[in-house]
Amino acid sequence: MSTSYQAPPGRLGNLTPEQLKTLEQFRKELTDENWIVPERHDDATLLRFLRARKFDLVKAKEMFIAAEKWRKEFGVDDIVKSVGHRYPSEGDHAAR
Repeated sequence: MSTSYQAPPGRLGNLTPEQLKTLEQFRKELTDENWIVPERHDDATLLRFLRARKFDLVKAKEMFIAAEKWRKEFGVDDIVKSVGHRYPSEGDHAAR
C-alpha cells in the first residue's frame, strides 16, 4: 500500500503546465478587473470555476463574474458578516 498522495487531475498539486498557465491568467484577469477578494478567492476556489468549464478561460470567467454578481445581489457577504463566518485559509483546504 502506497502512502504517497497524488491530488486528482486539475487540482492543486496535479496541474498540467497548460492548466497552471490558465490558472495564472485567470487570477491575473480577475485581479486586474478587481473581482478578487483574497479572503475568498484562493487558487483552490479559482480552480473549481476552471474545472467546471473544462479550463475554458472565457467561460470560467463568465461563470465567476456571474457568481460574484449573484453574491452581491443577494447580500451574501452581509449575511456572512452577520453570522460571523470566517473563510477557510489555504491550509484548511489542504486538510480536507
